[in-house]
Amino acid sequence: MGQFINIRVYISAYHMGYWEFRLCLDPSDQTQECFAHFLLELEDGGTKYYPKGTGYYDVNYRLPANVVCDHCVLQWKYTAGND
Repeated sequence: MGQFINIRVYISAYHMGYWEFRLCLDPSDQTQECFAHFLLELEDGGTKYYPKGTGYYDVNYRLPANVVCDHCVLQWKYTAGND
């Protein structure tokens, strides 16, 4: 298993829903295809984090095993739950 990293997110307006983080190992190739290789897993399992309102969230994610990079790129995708 990979090591854990802590990611801090600030939500200023709550829109229900969830977020996910993806990792691209090559900073010169920030295509969706690159990010599709590594969907980060939450420390407690699963990939979707459901915030409960506004404020700061410190969430632990597991890096994929054997992943090493000097300049990886994180992608944050927030899917709103309201219309």
